[in-house]
Amino acid sequence: MFAPEHDLLLLTQALDLSRSGTFVSAGRSLPEGTQVSLEFQDVGRTIRIDATVVRTALSGRRGLGLAFLDGDASARLEPLIERLGPLPDWSEALPVGA
Repeated sequence: MFAPEHDLLLLTQALDLSRSGTFVSAGRSLPEGTQVSLEFQDVGRTIRIDATVVRTALSGRRGLGLAFLDGDASARLEPLIERLGPLPDWSEALPVGA
């Protein structure tokens, strides 16, 4: 995930993925409203999508809630979402304060 206005590149993992947004683990917070660029790796291709930070979780399941800005994000992610199915609930696996 790249946050251009902060000149920041973060390695994140999607913990939840839907057609309108995602929740990613993150080692640091970003202010709500920050625009970011995401890359999803799919079989043989990279899907790039712009998003905005809509929520920052600093306790429990730590990470960033992101809303997709691209109007066609849903269509581009559909094959990946269908193939993955529901993502596991990683909240139990992530230590609080990690």
